[in-house]
Amino acid sequence: MGYVFRIHPPDEGDGEVESWLDDAYSAGEQRHLKRRAQGSGSDN
Repeated sequence: MGYVFRIHPPDEGDGEVESWLDDAYSAGEQRHLKRRAQGSGSDN
């Protein structure tokens, strides 16, 4: 299940909104977990 956001007109979304959406998309893809796993190395 996902969410739909309609920004109309397109210039309604400024850089701050774009940053929020980018962060949310990255979290949804769990990129933050992948980076943590790659950086863990042998510190465990």
